Amino acid sequence: YEKHKTRKKPKPQTTQAARTKQFYLGRSAELAIMSELTLRGYVVATPGVDTGVDIFAIHPENGNLTKIQVKAVTKQGISKVGIRYNISIKITQLQDEDPELFYALMFRDSSKWVTLLIPQVDLIRLRKKHFIGTPNYQGRLNVHFWITEHENRVKVITFGKVPGGKRVSKKGQELLLSQYVSNFSPWPSWTGYE
Repeated sequence: YEKHKTRKKPKPQTTQAARTKQFYLGRSAELAIMSELTLRGYVVATPGVDTGVDIFAIHPENGNLTKIQVKAVTKQGISKVGIRYNISIKITQLQDEDPELFYALMFRDSSKWVTLLIPQVDLIRLRKKHFIGTPNYQGRLNVHFWITEHENRVKVITFGKVPGGKRVSKKGQELLLSQYVSNFSPWPSWTGYE
């Protein structure tokens, strides 16, 4: 009898076509956010180097700056809960609160976007309170979202583990995040634009 060592499965190689498709998906999501912010009268820009921020939005009158990290995904499956999407976020981006940072989580179904705009501070608090997401060995947090067909309801079902490794519950905990769907309230149209 010889003990078998458990090996991690090697990460599947991503084809050039898949990388190109993901690049176009991500860029189109960024442009969708930039378009809406521009329409609201904000000056938008993209950094020359990716440091975890995809878009800068600057209020043209007072100079207030917000930073936006865009994550775009296509559906991963369908179940009785809804259409499932998986998003991966660097855990280091969820350690220190940055009130200027927002996440634009962009879910693409065949012909439309569902956009979840959530402050990084809220995401950190949800992570701490409800243990959303599962950390992986690459230092990323994998979060599963379900979107129902009616009214673009967005749910997160948490199966995360509390410190010490014990699961929150066997069935998971459902959090409704619909208040963040298309929530552009941090970027109201400014009076000089109307």
